[in-house]
Amino acid sequence: MLLLYALFEKEAAALVVARGGARIVALGPRATIDAAAQAVGEALADRASDAAGTLSALADLVAKPLALPATTKRVLVSPTGALSYLPFAALLPDRTVAYVPSGTTYRLLREEEAL
Repeated sequence: MLLLYALFEKEAAALVVARGGARIVALGPRATIDAAAQAVGEALADRASDAAGTLSALADLVAKPLALPATTKRVLVSPTGALSYLPFAALLPDRTVAYVPSGTTYRLLREEEAL
């Protein structure tokens, strides 16, 4: 599964790409996601006791709406903006998470690997 996040001027979205196709998921207002990401960053930097709560709140915004199938065990994430600094492994528990700079870069690397 490949997750490509986009933060537009006012809204946020994710492109979810699987072997069987792709779909776009609206994630809501960008300002809400930016604020939640900032709260997570601050909680983790301060080693605050509420870090789990802020991570859960962010997961509700950027991970749960994706409704990934339980059978999805490996996820490639291409974050953007404030999402680039977040621990997606904590947002997507029980899955192996790897980061890719972009969908295009991932495709080119896969093609090069096949040579």
